[in-house]
Amino acid sequence: MGGAMKIWISQHVRTLIAVIARLARTPLASLFNIGVIGIALALPAGFYVGLFNLQGFSRELAADPQISLFLALDAGPADLAQIENRLRQLPGVRKFRYISREQALADIKRSTGIADVIASLGQNPLPDAFVVDAADNGAQALEKLRDEFTRWPKVAYAQLDTAWAQRL
Repeated sequence: MGGAMKIWISQHVRTLIAVIARLARTPLASLFNIGVIGIALALPAGFYVGLFNLQGFSRELAADPQISLFLALDAGPADLAQIENRLRQLPGVRKFRYISREQALADIKRSTGIADVIASLGQNPLPDAFVVDAADNGAQALEKLRDEFTRWPKVAYAQLDTAWAQRL
């Protein structure tokens, strides 16, 4: 058994020496072959990483279009309560959430690198807002709902986010 093992090891050593000699005789061709094998092995891993990142990005996108209601800067607590009641009673609204101007400012400070610029402003320039999910996601129904929101008192602007979705 010891002799068979010595023969097996010596064959492997001779094969390794022959491979190294062949690589030394044609270094450029060998380098290209090694590169091709490396790329062939790396492609599946690269595709997997790309697909994983794309899935993460698609999860972050809102599946349903939303309407953002930006209120006038002079809107008070009574105006907020009135708009909130109207949103609750409107049948075209599935759900909504309120974003205060302080919360919006804090979110911008956290998510962007312009905290110093925002701190240099004397006051908060952002309005209070409501983000509305509609019951019907058809383009005509969303535009009709947006148009209705723009007619409400103390709503400065209503923005429908389907334009970017249609472009995408």
